[in-house]
Amino acid sequence: MQTESSYTDEQVLNRITGRIPGRALIVLGTLVGLGLIGFVIGLFTAPQRTWQVYLVNFLFFSGLAAAGVLFGAAMQLAKGHWGKSMHRVAQGFGAFLPASYLLFLILYFGNGQIFPWIGNAVNAEGHPLPETWFNVGGLFLRGAAFLALLYILCFVFMYYTLRPDMPAAAARLSGWRRGLTDWMARGYKGEEEEAGRSRRILGRLAPILALSYAVMLSGMAVDLIMSLTPGWLSVLYPAYFFIGAWLSALAGLAVMATLFRMYLGLDFFAPNQWHDLGKLIFAFCIFWAYLWFSQYLPIWYGNMPRETVFIELRSLPPWQTFSIAFFACVFVIPFLLLLWQKVKMVPPYLASVAGLILLGLWLERFVAVVPSIWTEGGVPLGVIELLMTLGFLGLFGICYALYASTFPLLPLHDSIIVGAPRKGPY
Repeated sequence: MQTESSYTDEQVLNRITGRIPGRALIVLGTLVGLGLIGFVIGLFTAPQRTWQVYLVNFLFFSGLAAAGVLFGAAMQLAKGHWGKSMHRVAQGFGAFLPASYLLFLILYFGNGQIFPWIGNAVNAEGHPLPETWFNVGGLFLRGAAFLALLYILCFVFMYYTLRPDMPAAAARLSGWRRGLTDWMARGYKGEEEEAGRSRRILGRLAPILALSYAVMLSGMAVDLIMSLTPGWLSVLYPAYFFIGAWLSALAGLAVMATLFRMYLGLDFFAPNQWHDLGKLIFAFCIFWAYLWFSQYLPIWYGNMPRETVFIELRSLPPWQTFSIAFFACVFVIPFLLLLWQKVKMVPPYLASVAGLILLGLWLERFVAVVPSIWTEGGVPLGVIELLMTLGFLGLFGICYALYASTFPLLPLHDSIIVGAPRKGPY
């Protein structure tokens, strides 16, 4: 297996296929088809279940996509040379953002099944809520505006990370991919000048993107999760939400890089890079658990109805089992396993732990949303939920495959970070 440093430009460019492999397209298309079938059947048989799992998947995959682009910005801000070659793989998650925006607009048609305050804007204590905030039109207008701003920033960041390599990539492509890469390379002034210009722009853009990510995903948490329990207040929950999305991107990067390594023979990363990624996942598992406990503790000892209503519901059957399950998947099991150096350095082991974290974070979004709005008994987790989640996964996979088949997965000319790299321990 080759590592990043042993790949030549020619070998990297040869990996640009200009098409999605046939078997991958069949699998991903089948998943999307199953999702559409589940959505249509659900609309006629169980509309509330359909729209609430739609919201769960929108939150999970949109957070994953935005955080994937943020990875490059984080490497730029922290001067993380170890992750310089990884950011293209993580950045590919951002290809889902146009689909995410469309999915958010479609969510408007299910608002009556999701938001319990429609027509009854009162909190748990019976006090009226401000209608200037709790109205459907305002929620979707500000959501559309904030998401557009964040997603545009993500695409500008992606543009400048990719631009230095576009003439070389364009020569390998045809059709709409050639048109896109030619457009991205317009006014090209040479490799060194373009790489230097991109570094300067990305150095200014990275902190703006990081701040916007925190603010916009905080707004998403308030409007699409906290408002489902009218009157519930938590100043910490928005941070807990966007840190969860960031952790999902780190786990997703480990899974995606391992898939490339196992099935396409693309061993882009050296052992010390896998080790550093594993340590970062380990650190944010702990930080995520810290935020969860920091939110739970004051709610528990404060014992105020408008705050305890959220935690109490999820601490009792039938939701208690799912709350324990997602905490175990995101923190307890990964914490114990990632204490071992070998788990962090062997890609299949790290990917297995990362996959468990992704499952736990999906369950966490499910437990955050559904108990607040589900009006019948039991836990609505069955065929409809499975089919729609597979559909979202398939759509996410198609978006990523379009990115991976169009752009180099390793940078030919460094567009982030200046200075000499420092080698980490093996």
